[in-house]
Amino acid sequence: MDPEERDLIKRCQQGHELAFNELFRRYQSKVFSIVYHLVWNRDDVEDVAQNVFSKIYFSIRSYHFQGAFAVWVERVAVNQCFDYLRQKKRHKGAIELDAMSAEEANVTIQPARPRHTPDAEKGAISRQAASRLLRELNENDRALLILKEVDGASVQELSRLFKISESNVKIRLMRARHKLRAIYEKSQDRVAPLKRTASGEGRS
Repeated sequence: MDPEERDLIKRCQQGHELAFNELFRRYQSKVFSIVYHLVWNRDDVEDVAQNVFSKIYFSIRSYHFQGAFAVWVERVAVNQCFDYLRQKKRHKGAIELDAMSAEEANVTIQPARPRHTPDAEKGAISRQAASRLLRELNENDRALLILKEVDGASVQELSRLFKISESNVKIRLMRARHKLRAIYEKSQDRVAPLKRTASGEGRS
C-alpha cells in the first residue's frame, strides 16, 4: 500500500469527512461496477452502492492494514450485494434467453471497458446476453466469475476476498465457467425448435 493511501485511510478512521470524500472518489467506480454486475436491478444499484459506502464509513476502523484495502472494500461490496439479494428473495425461475448466433458460442464475459478492436470483441458475447446467462448461476459462482472476468481481480485477490485457497478459487472458477457454458448450450436447445418453427411458417 502506498503511503498516501495509508494516510488517507488513517484520516478516515479518525473521522475526517474530506478524507472519506477522497476515498469515495477513488473507489466509486469499483464499487458501482461490482454492485451493477451482482444486483442486476438498475433501480436499486445506486441504493445498494450507497449502502456499501455507508458500511465502509462506519466500519473502516475495523480495517487493520493486514491486507489490501481494495480487497477489503470489495468484500464489503460483495457482502452488501448478497444481503440485498437475500432480502429481495428474487424469483429464481427459468429466464427466457435471447437467441444467440453461432459466433457467440465461445462464452466469455465482455469487460466493463473493452477496447473496440476485432481481437478484443472476437468470441465475446454481448453484455446483455452475458447478464442473462449469469443470472442463472448461484451468488458465489456469479460473484467469483464477475470479479475475475469483469473487474479483473487476480486469483490471489479472490483468495483473500472469499477466504479460500488459491487452488480452490481456480477450481470454483473452472466449475462456474462450465456451468455457464452448460446454461448457454441448454438455451440453444430451447431456441433451435423455435427457429425451425419460425422458418417453416415463413415458407408456408
